Amino acid sequence: MKKIFYLLLLFFVINLSCFADSDFLARYGDEIALRDSKIDFENKDYGLALSHAEQAKIIREKKIKNEISLLENSFKPAEVKYVGVSIDESIPILQERQDFEALEIIDWYRNKNSKKYQGDIKTGLIDFIKKLSSYPEADFMIGKIYCLEGEYELSKKFFQAALDNCENLDIPDQKYDILYEMANLCLINENFDDYEKELLLILSKDKVYQDKVFIDSMLKSIASNRKNCLEKFFLLYRNENAFAIKAYFDLSDFYRSQNESYKALEAVSIGVITAFTKINSVMLDRNPEYTYKKFSDFFDELTKYPDIIEWGIENKIWQGFYNLAYDAHSNKCITFTLQLLNEFKDLAPEEYWREKSQCYLEELLN
Repeated sequence: MKKIFYLLLLFFVINLSCFADSDFLARYGDEIALRDSKIDFENKDYGLALSHAEQAKIIREKKIKNEISLLENSFKPAEVKYVGVSIDESIPILQERQDFEALEIIDWYRNKNSKKYQGDIKTGLIDFIKKLSSYPEADFMIGKIYCLEGEYELSKKFFQAALDNCENLDIPDQKYDILYEMANLCLINENFDDYEKELLLILSKDKVYQDKVFIDSMLKSIASNRKNCLEKFFLLYRNENAFAIKAYFDLSDFYRSQNESYKALEAVSIGVITAFTKINSVMLDRNPEYTYKKFSDFFDELTKYPDIIEWGIENKIWQGFYNLAYDAHSNKCITFTLQLLNEFKDLAPEEYWREKSQCYLEELLN
């Protein structure tokens, strides 16, 4: 008898956990599948990554359909209709009817989910949920997999789908990752006109790139022959839009390859200032006593933060500083070039760019 009791208890516990897992998977199954896809991608198991990403899309679509169907059925009874279109006035009726699933969905989208419904109209909530059936993060992952497999047309299709539904991204700024991947796809296909257009599309979101007065002033500082032109450049100009750093550097590399030296200088100078602004801001947050006064102070403070230096290496920031000197010289901004190289040969956080700066400086002086 005792044995039967324990078997029944075990059966109850297992079934209870299954119900709990079922509820958890119903809510988070799409996110779990996408997480698995990312792990597979990092492990270079692209077939499994693709399978999990497609599974994430299916689960998301099914979840949204089920939620919409459940709410529509919950809003149909006469007593719920009687109180009108208001969600707030319908909640007490749903509580009386013990319609806990509908109440949970309403609570999720009005209070708990990062994408919250701000209104109080039942049909408005349903329309809001319908728009969430797409899964741009999964489309983005599928696009990256197809790109690695050389299926460029399919890759472009999924990148575009992710971009079309970017309002559903959990992290809004991930739309720039999508745009960068689309630009990279153009570069792979040697479609240079579209490559430039994609990068310019990213920069169209940066107000500084549209501010011709700012850019003209910045370039005049570089072109001046004043003895303090380098210090003035880094003291006066800032750009907070860090998402655009890569686009500026990529665009400057493209223009340099096309022998468009002025456009290259314009792009790389804004890129350097944007990267400088980000790093300077982070260092100020970490050390409130730090204040930028001159170029060397910036790099002296930077030596305290190996993680920032490594970020700079990974994002080609120090290469950007060197390219700024190169493009300045290509545009006959001699004083600025010499000042930057003279400082950077000693201060660059990466040995390679210190040596390159030293060699380039000696070449120019000779």
